[in-house]
Amino acid sequence: MLKSILLSIVVVSTSCLLADTAYVGNATSNSVAILDTASNQVIGLVNDPLSTFNEPYFIVITPDGSTAYVTNINTNTISIVDLATNTVTGLVADPGNTLQNVFSMTVTPDGKKVYALNNSNNTVSIIDVATNTVTGLVNSAIHAFDNISFMAITPDGSTAYVPNPGSNTVNIIDVATNTVTGFISSPAFDGPTALVMTPDGSKIYVANYTLPGAITIIDVATNTVQGSVSDPDMTLEFTDNMVTTPDGKTLYANNNIIHNTISVVDLATNTVTNLITSPSFDIVFYMGITSDGKTIYAVNATHNIISIVDLLTNTATGLVQDQQHLLHRPFPIAFVVYAANVENLRGYQTRNIFLTQTDIVNVIQWDAPSNGAAVASYAIYRDAGLTDLAGTVPAAGMLQFLDHNRQNNISYTYYVVCVSPLGVRSQSRSVEIAAI
Repeated sequence: MLKSILLSIVVVSTSCLLADTAYVGNATSNSVAILDTASNQVIGLVNDPLSTFNEPYFIVITPDGSTAYVTNINTNTISIVDLATNTVTGLVADPGNTLQNVFSMTVTPDGKKVYALNNSNNTVSIIDVATNTVTGLVNSAIHAFDNISFMAITPDGSTAYVPNPGSNTVNIIDVATNTVTGFISSPAFDGPTALVMTPDGSKIYVANYTLPGAITIIDVATNTVQGSVSDPDMTLEFTDNMVTTPDGKTLYANNNIIHNTISVVDLATNTVTNLITSPSFDIVFYMGITSDGKTIYAVNATHNIISIVDLLTNTATGLVQDQQHLLHRPFPIAFVVYAANVENLRGYQTRNIFLTQTDIVNVIQWDAPSNGAAVASYAIYRDAGLTDLAGTVPAAGMLQFLDHNRQNNISYTYYVVCVSPLGVRSQSRSVEIAAI
């Protein structure tokens, strides 16, 4: 597997009212560029007053969108970026010097831990996000890691999976105890490297790098291999990156050594149904899908360009504009999917009159988002600081909240926040309810 040190890109939606923002690590200029996906323009660089960047290689962002972690391959360090100010605030503390050639990182859905995969010594470092400190290593006494590169975590945050290309297995990790509890072995594995989990957490798709044309399917409920993706036209080759749409209907797999194409897999039938080609594709190592599921950004390792792919038509429509020439050898891409925002938020006050008492009730109603990522629940607050939680409403139920026992002659303002299945929260929207 090709593991050149190039650069890294990650996408985060800072607001459901704004387009996604991408952060692109530049290996040859030791910087991180900022990409506005609304205009498809590179708009600036992350401020690094401490000069921490040294061949940025991979980037992940916490689920709340507040912090980015950037690996520096030359110094075996991880920079911490405050995304509110786009400024590096320091390095992850690593008292045991555990970080060694970190190939990728994965954040737990609750945003409390970052797992850093150390490719050179086959260990996984555990970073505590609250303290930005490496607190230990994942215990692999049952089955050793072997040439590891990637990890996937179930949406409920309970279990992680790490392929071992060297032993043709996939390790199973208990996230609560940071312990390897077992492994999956199958004749279908041949250099399992990249993997992606479906948004509902039911299946894992594992690309076999040394067996071109093979993507193995794991059933998460049983931790067993249940088959492979059908590729009748043999489009798949040397796949080392895959992404799925937020609705879990389609998978995209890169073919980056010979053909420079992207295969389209229908997950309902587990069959390759289309092939995306473009003259702009040249070693498409990594891809990322915007939170609305409409666009892929495919980074090209050799030409300092990022191709834009329209997923409605599965065609490459153009390139990201880099007028200031801030991109330098793009490499991985990862997305944080944010929930969209509520629509048609409204409210009114009513009264339930009993024999001796009157219950003043504030009624808040809204419509589900018409675009963006899936919403699992809605949180309703009584204050702009989002500290006074009035209650939560599941997305599957009636989109209405009743706040009982309110005071007479008082107007109230409520703030509604969407929460995704991974616990990612949107910005709030407010509604004022006047007293009657």
